Amino acid sequence: MHVRSFIAAALTATGAFQLVAAQTCSSSTFHDPEPTLSTAPASGPALAGAISPFPTPRVPWIMSNNASEVAYLPVQQRFPSSAFTTRTGCPHLQSNLKLWHDPATWANGVVPIAAGVDITLPANTQVLISSCSIPSDVVLGVITVPATSSLIFADAPINIRTMGMKVYGSLIAGSETCRLWSNINITLHGVRPQPTAILSSNEWVKGIMVAGTIDLHGALYSSTWSRLASDVRPGDTWVFLQEPVNWEAGQRVLITTTSYKDSRDYHENEQFTIKRVLRLYANSDITAVELSGPVLYRHYAGPEYQAEVALLSRRITVQGSELDSEPTDNIPISCTDNWWLTSFPCADKFLTGYGGHIMVMGSAVRASRELRGQAALLLVRFDDCSVMMPSSTSALQNLQATGRLSGVQLYRMGQTNVKGRYPIHFHQVGEGGSRSFVQDSSIWHSFYRCVSIHGTNSTRISRNVAHDVSGFCYYLEDGVVGAAAADVPALKLHGCRCWLACWVSAPNTPPCRLDCPHCRTPPSPSTALQEEKNVIESNLASLVHLFGKPPNDMDAGGQFMGWTTQSDWLALPADIAASGFYITNPANTFTGNSAVGGWSGYAFPSLDAPVGLSRGVNLVPKNRPTLVFDGNSARSTGYWWSRAGVCRDNARHDPDLALRPASSCNYSEGSSACCCSWPGWNRQGTLTLSVLAQLLRWPSAGAIYFGGALEYVDSTSSLLRYNPGRSVTGRY
Repeated sequence: MHVRSFIAAALTATGAFQLVAAQTCSSSTFHDPEPTLSTAPASGPALAGAISPFPTPRVPWIMSNNASEVAYLPVQQRFPSSAFTTRTGCPHLQSNLKLWHDPATWANGVVPIAAGVDITLPANTQVLISSCSIPSDVVLGVITVPATSSLIFADAPINIRTMGMKVYGSLIAGSETCRLWSNINITLHGVRPQPTAILSSNEWVKGIMVAGTIDLHGALYSSTWSRLASDVRPGDTWVFLQEPVNWEAGQRVLITTTSYKDSRDYHENEQFTIKRVLRLYANSDITAVELSGPVLYRHYAGPEYQAEVALLSRRITVQGSELDSEPTDNIPISCTDNWWLTSFPCADKFLTGYGGHIMVMGSAVRASRELRGQAALLLVRFDDCSVMMPSSTSALQNLQATGRLSGVQLYRMGQTNVKGRYPIHFHQVGEGGSRSFVQDSSIWHSFYRCVSIHGTNSTRISRNVAHDVSGFCYYLEDGVVGAAAADVPALKLHGCRCWLACWVSAPNTPPCRLDCPHCRTPPSPSTALQEEKNVIESNLASLVHLFGKPPNDMDAGGQFMGWTTQSDWLALPADIAASGFYITNPANTFTGNSAVGGWSGYAFPSLDAPVGLSRGVNLVPKNRPTLVFDGNSARSTGYWWSRAGVCRDNARHDPDLALRPASSCNYSEGSSACCCSWPGWNRQGTLTLSVLAQLLRWPSAGAIYFGGALEYVDSTSSLLRYNPGRSVTGRY
């Protein structure tokens, strides 16, 4: 079958996104009509009629004000009705745009739509891509957007397939004040060069490398996730939420597990298509969602905790190709041995996932790497100055790019065990993080992490949904990134906004100003580029997959455990204990997040020194103060712990861990005794009825884990090693 026909057939079968038939524009001046107001998302659900179509809900209701017995759990930001329908300053409506499908836009007079051909936009040009500009079944080569140019999407159904993008200028679909209402899909293609080995490739390979600006803003859906207001039982086709949502029929929705085990081979997360959404009463927040079919499992909602219900669909999608992204080493789905009484992830499986990725990086970093050896100097233009620097100057890492994503679905993204290739990665953006954010988006079926914050301060990660993720999800990468004093040039660069990076071949090529009057002096090395002051709020992480066999703590009581060293199948050894949130530097704000599944919910590894690109910086990440950690929750975590609440009663055959109270908390291999370290056991080791009731609701352990050492094998080695034990010499 021809590749174009195969793509069309695959998309039809999977329903990955709405395919626009291959077509050409009717004329070189064709413009897509603007979508009507009726296509905008509603501000909220319609009110149920006098005769309710849904069954009588189970009571009592669980509302946001009583969703926890011990703490207040924040709810997501509420938006005024105008936020869903009012748009201003739409980039695609500017008057100076050139059309992709107009031959006059291109120097050779030929519209570039040939498969596999690399494309560079004309310099000093803003190019508009329309619904008919590129056939949806053609895979283009690498698209380069020069520093003085922009590639702008119309608000129209657009599907573009490419081998990657290099964005030195701007890649734009909407803006903060103009969210797009059409379905727009960017699909990234490329085959993993090697099956499992850790490799390093150019940042634009099957990815979007951003040294300038990326702005992707899809329709606003709020809230992006909520908690159940009423218990859900097998056979139910309606679920009731604590908050109003403006979700739509036909969208994909997730109900998270409330079972204890949450892994590939056994989990009770369920996905459905929405049939309709209704508000129960005019003066109530409770929302009813009808599902496309009956639920298979119980999803608990009680005073202790409630399952989350989350929206996976968005109108803008960036995804890895359905042809070459999925792991091929997926059998068997799990492993067993004589020690663990339950199945666990295999060490040598699910290592070949090769999805797309987005990397937002300091502008001159990419240019310097790409052009090193071709040019002696790098010319960097700022808003208010231009400077000439050697292309090898490490201080160029301080130059900043911008990434702003709202209402975007990142699907089949991340490249397993390839460092830096995550669904969305802020790479050494420094203080420029204050211009960047990821909000109202979904990241699911990811092969490597969710959001990575690396050497970036003050960015905002807000109201996102992450599900079915390999490795740590929300990820602070190095703990801290500093700048050695020798790396900071005399030029006052730090704080300048870099909007153009290019190169020249001689040091006397004008313009070359060595002053930057409006920029502040670089900060001291101790505060130069840290992963601090970031805001991570109201995010959901669920179904987080460990890499390989979980740490063995049975004989050590969770205290002293063995070391795991970096290898070809494990780029970050800490991923053997992957969790929803990886917090190497606590000097950030974490509020209102929810972690479901994983080795723990929130992992605070103990770093005596920074790692990765920050190695050698004279700072101690574990000693940084916690900025804010409030209103966060976790469930269905800690299943892999044998000394922190895991009941190991015939777990291999009963993943729900049907509990039978025993007279002792002593563990006996193969016995029916339940070995628990749970606050409800009394001093004689018997289990009270009230605590048994809590256990039968599939509780959690290991919600927050402080400890574990991540360090280099020795002072000369480039290999990291990880020990999850709490009592490692010199650490807490």
